[in-house]
Amino acid sequence: MPNHEGQPQHRPRARRRSAVRWGIGALALLVTGGWGFREWQERSGTERTDNAQIEGMVLPIHARVPGFAVRVQVRDDQKVKAGDTLFSLDPTEYVLRVRQTEAELWAARAAAKGGVAGAGQRVAQAQMAVAESNILSARSNLDKAQREYDRTAALRSRDVASQAQLDGAEAALNAAKAALNAASEQATATGFGEVGAQAQVRLSEARIAAAQAAVDYARAQLGWTAAVAPVSGTVSRKNVEQGQFLTAGQPVLSLVSDSLLWVVANLKETQVERIQPGAPVEVEVDAYPGRKLTGKVRSIQAATGSRFSLLPPDNASGNFIKVVQRVPVRIDLDPSPLAAGLRPGMSASVAIRVSAE
Repeated sequence: MPNHEGQPQHRPRARRRSAVRWGIGALALLVTGGWGFREWQERSGTERTDNAQIEGMVLPIHARVPGFAVRVQVRDDQKVKAGDTLFSLDPTEYVLRVRQTEAELWAARAAAKGGVAGAGQRVAQAQMAVAESNILSARSNLDKAQREYDRTAALRSRDVASQAQLDGAEAALNAAKAALNAASEQATATGFGEVGAQAQVRLSEARIAAAQAAVDYARAQLGWTAAVAPVSGTVSRKNVEQGQFLTAGQPVLSLVSDSLLWVVANLKETQVERIQPGAPVEVEVDAYPGRKLTGKVRSIQAATGSRFSLLPPDNASGNFIKVVQRVPVRIDLDPSPLAAGLRPGMSASVAIRVSAE
């Protein structure tokens, strides 16, 4: 009912409600504006993308030698440590090969310096010593014959010696010269024989080296029949069973390392200008919403992702359409309890702190 002034009683109450609504609206506008200003400030110094994923070391394990699998000691999703045996091949053939190459090595050693080649070298060395002695003897005889001839020629000039004596001295001189030439030729031939004997020795040494290499390779093949884990991790995609024949190079399983994880963020080419290695990063993995990981930018890939695709685009083909390219950025993660639950291939979002310039 109207009051004494004729105005309805509910009008002051309506004014108060309207004032409350305006106050609440103004407060909400102020809060929203403050949050937006803070978000704008944060984003102005941050480059963000949700085109990112967890990466890790996934090692394919292959059979290095052919053979039948006699033991498979792992299963899918099993944790293994570095050095653990994953599977083993039948080693019988490779054991026999080691024995065969070792026998060939022993035979090569027996035929080396202590065998035919060594004896031939020693004989040639002895013959060379005899030839050198013969040269010295022949040279001594030549000097003696030369002096005898000179003395006889001087006596003949004074008619003290006969012509026959002079002729005999000259003949002896010529014989000494011939003997020296023969000794020299024999020494030359003996030298060739020694060179040949030395070549035989070197050939024997080369055969020993080749036999030793064959033994080392056979032993290595025997060791390759047992495949061991190169790093600690988790077995995945196992494709071998006991009794299965494996060929050399055949993929058998994959080993996902659990000690090395990083993030690859594919940023637009317009975002990488201010990004520098070492810049701090916040990472949120889709599998763990609301939980933050931290890290640092390690490197920026030297080419865009499309350049490493199977069919890189050719902008000179006449059908050019400008598309913003993506540049992969590698981010190293800081240690975190959450890292144990990460898996390579998981999607993530990143925020990279950049300079304000």
